Amino acid sequence: MIYIILFIIKILDNIILTAKSILQYRGAKIISSIMVIISQLLFYFIISKVVEDDSILTIIIIAVASGIGNLIAFPILEKCKKDDKWQFHLTSSDKDDVLKLCNYLVENNIKYLANHGINRKGQETINVIAYSKTKDQSRLIENYLAHSKSKYLKEINR
Repeated sequence: MIYIILFIIKILDNIILTAKSILQYRGAKIISSIMVIISQLLFYFIISKVVEDDSILTIIIIAVASGIGNLIAFPILEKCKKDDKWQFHLTSSDKDDVLKLCNYLVENNIKYLANHGINRKGQETINVIAYSKTKDQSRLIENYLAHSKSKYLKEINR
C-alpha cells in the first residue's frame, strides 16, 4: 500500500515541479514560488519514506513515477495555457478573394487591417493583417485559406 501512495505522491510532485519550471519561464513568480513550496514538502516526505524503506523497489517506483509525472504535466499545462495573439500577414493576386477574406473576417469577428499593395508581378492587390486572439480564430483563418481556390502568401507572427 505504501508503494502505491508513494507512486501517486511522486507523480503529483513531478507534475508540480514541471509546472513550476514552465510557469517560472513564463514569469509567473508567485504561483511558481508556491509550487516550489508544495513540491519540496512532497519531495522530503518521499525521501524520508525511501530512506526508511531502504529498498531498490522503492527507488525504481519513485523513478518511474517521476517520468510519468513529468509526462502528464505537459498536456495539463497546455490546457491551462492562455491563447497567444497571432498576426497573419496575407496577400494574394486574386483581389476579389482577398475581399471575400475580409468579409469572412468581419463575419467571424476577427480584427484585421487591409492595405492596398502591389504583388511581384506589378498588379494591384490587397494586403491583410488579421489579428487572431484565440486558437479558434487562428483555426478559422487557416480553414479559410485551406478551402480558398486562390493562393495566398502567408506569414504568421506572434
